[in-house]
Amino acid sequence: MLIIYIYVLDKGSVIEEGTHETLLTKEGGKYQTMVKMQQSVKTINTQDGLMNMAKAAVEDKEQILERVRLLSETEAIDINRRASIPAREKSVFLRLLKMNSPEWIFILMGCFVCLLGGLRGPVSSILFAKIINNFNDCKYTILSVGVDLSLDDGGYELQGASKPHVTRFQNEAKLTTTSIKHKQTIKLATGNNYDVTLEITDLSPNDAGTYKIVVKNKADEMKMMLLLHQLPHSGHYLIYCDPLPNNAYVACLEINDVNASDAGKYKIPAKNKLGDSNTHIQLNIEGIDFKLPEGIEPSFLNKPSIKQDAKTATVQIDIIADPSPSLHWTKDGKELLNVDKVVTRIERKGGNQYTISLDIKNLASSDSGVYKCTLSNECGTAVANVVIKVAGDKANLEQLDKLAPAFEKPKTTKDTKQQSIKIECRCKGKQEPKVTWKKEKTEIKETANKYKITKTKEADDTYLFILEILSATSTDTGVYKIFAKNDAGDSQALVNLTVDAEAS
Repeated sequence: MLIIYIYVLDKGSVIEEGTHETLLTKEGGKYQTMVKMQQSVKTINTQDGLMNMAKAAVEDKEQILERVRLLSETEAIDINRRASIPAREKSVFLRLLKMNSPEWIFILMGCFVCLLGGLRGPVSSILFAKIINNFNDCKYTILSVGVDLSLDDGGYELQGASKPHVTRFQNEAKLTTTSIKHKQTIKLATGNNYDVTLEITDLSPNDAGTYKIVVKNKADEMKMMLLLHQLPHSGHYLIYCDPLPNNAYVACLEINDVNASDAGKYKIPAKNKLGDSNTHIQLNIEGIDFKLPEGIEPSFLNKPSIKQDAKTATVQIDIIADPSPSLHWTKDGKELLNVDKVVTRIERKGGNQYTISLDIKNLASSDSGVYKCTLSNECGTAVANVVIKVAGDKANLEQLDKLAPAFEKPKTTKDTKQQSIKIECRCKGKQEPKVTWKKEKTEIKETANKYKITKTKEADDTYLFILEILSATSTDTGVYKIFAKNDAGDSQALVNLTVDAEAS
């Protein structure tokens, strides 16, 4: 702004006027005084500013020097500290642990768990291989010997029969009931029948010997002797039992790696809750051959007959067998036991002939049904079905026009010129029986150039069944079975066939 002329006012009145230069020349004037005061204030402010700037510069310099001093001290301390750290603490892993010192225990636990997880697979594989190896090399470790008892207890009612007292001995040494090795139990089965068991753990050669079981109650005392032989390596034998039609079974013993020590007499016991039976086989290690037991398999000589006295009916069948057979009856597929209602018995007539009897007391219509008689010895098995019909107080036999199959002793002939072998089995039965041939467990069917099966009907309901083995070789050696069945029953015959290598 350009100022040309100035008026000085004081309390509303003009006390001075003129130009700037004119008013400054007026000594003691108001304008001159005001200008001088303004210039004095500016000078003071300028000096204060210079002084403040100088003071700030000094303070900045002191702060910079202090920072330099502190930095120098820090670097010196850090250098000294790093120089004092051992070389082993400079590793990355330890530095990480030190940096994470609050969590180091959890890190170590995680590493340990991971290590265990990694070892689990190899350790499991090693242990499993050991277990498999132990199974391959194992021997029998537990043997259980069971006996079924039927006690009358002096004629008391079955519900009142007292539990028998059982004592066990090994080679005349009494076995204690507290023994861990010998676990002894006796429990009630049905009625007055008891199951007595002796279980031997960790079986060893010292457990072989004669075991005696003595059973006592108020009425009587009975003893049983058992001879225990230590069995060889378990992998040496394979034992199995296969079912056949009409409640028949075939028991097999396979011997691996046969040697001279396997020769001898083998006993085969069979047992169920109704009784037991056994057979023997003589094994000769000469071309691996064995002999079937000598004797006569059970067979029926005539049709069943029935006699009646008052309300008791007696069914009788004549049989032939050697040795004496075991007897087993069922009615409509259910076991038939000797009780007040039904009594079964077998009586020798002379020589190898026996009479089988079934007494049915207090006849009632519920006694009608199919009664099956099963005879077994070590040479074979025979079955007869007896159909009884009760009307009022009279009992009659049905299907009297039928006769259960009965085999004669099989005959084997060899034709060295034709290199063939014939197995002839003569069987008597009415109606005509259906026949099945088997070698071991495999059914034989007529095959060109190998097997020829024929049947010829003879007199008196007798049939001749022939199995011809063509081009016989040593591989045809084995046990051959023939099964015959009709509505009246069934039977079987066994033939042990040995084919020499020279003959083939």
